[in-house]
Amino acid sequence: MESQPQTDAANPGDSYMNDAKQEDSLRSSIIDSSPLPIFAIDAEDRVRYLWNDEAEGVFGWSKSQIVGRKLPMVPEENREEIKDLRKRSLRGETFRGVETRFQKENGDLIDVTISLAPLTEEGTDEAVLCIASDIQERQEMEITFKDSKNLYKKLFNRLNDAFFLSP
Repeated sequence: MESQPQTDAANPGDSYMNDAKQEDSLRSSIIDSSPLPIFAIDAEDRVRYLWNDEAEGVFGWSKSQIVGRKLPMVPEENREEIKDLRKRSLRGETFRGVETRFQKENGDLIDVTISLAPLTEEGTDEAVLCIASDIQERQEMEITFKDSKNLYKKLFNRLNDAFFLSP
């Protein structure tokens, strides 16, 4: 015999409401515990209600300092690029892994990739979801690899004697 989900006979919608609250709580937990900075920007390039702990850790601004402000982490030379991406995302485009440069609260510049997607919620203005990733470590590894490759080429080209490698 199949078991049916139990609902409160007085109000069958209570079960759904509890599931919806749990889903909202889970969604919030995922965003808050993300290892990547997550934030939302509106049509005026202001940070919306979404600014997770990792965004604070990477960029330096607390949620209370940044929500409602015009993207202080975008340096002047990158504002048009970010504005264009935001506009296109509000029209429905999604972007993944766009390399750009942001500025931390302390003024240091940081190379990041950002991914953007339209974020719409019933009853609210449209916004763009942004997920950033610090790519400094990757860039340093790429430089080390290139330097190593160049050193190997120089060494190989300076060898006067032929040699053989055998298994």
